[in-house]
Amino acid sequence: RLATIENYEEDGAALSRIAHYKIALQICAEHPLTGVGIGEQNYFTASTPFLRELDAEDIGGLVVHNSHLQMLVHSGIFAALIHLCLFAGAAWMMWRSSRRLARTHPGLEYYPRAIELSIIGYLAASVTQPRATFDFAYTVAMYAAAWYAIEKSLPPQTPAATPAQAIAPPPPMAAPLVEEASAGTTRLLGRRGQRTR
Repeated sequence: RLATIENYEEDGAALSRIAHYKIALQICAEHPLTGVGIGEQNYFTASTPFLRELDAEDIGGLVVHNSHLQMLVHSGIFAALIHLCLFAGAAWMMWRSSRRLARTHPGLEYYPRAIELSIIGYLAASVTQPRATFDFAYTVAMYAAAWYAIEKSLPPQTPAATPAQAIAPPPPMAAPLVEEASAGTTRLLGRRGQRTR
């Protein structure tokens, strides 16, 4: 879709998105704490006066094509910050987990890395798509929480031994001398003989 846009000023879809981005910020300025409420109809109603000011009523009935602005308009600044911190924090937690597991449990680091990349993909796509209510994104966030518990239950494991340590044979065991063994037997029999007498 982006490849078909040669000049955004002549592209209706691009202009409508930019206009709704500006309107969303204006609505947020009027309702910073609570927003206008969850639901697209609430945004349609709140955006109508701003669309009239811009003489752009023909682009009415469109949603904000940005999940972060969508959350900001629907629920206010605090909910938008929680929403952003939830996913950014989960991605950062999975990044740290993959680095730890690469050292302690080689081969398991791909699980948190996959969750991390999924969250980053969602955050990137949210810039141009209205996906604040996309339920699967919250499922991925729960994957991160579940993996955090799984990692805590893993047994501690040290890094693998170097090749030199792995190839080195074990030290030979010292065999007891025959003389010491026979002397010990003689002493034992001598004591028993004395007790018998």
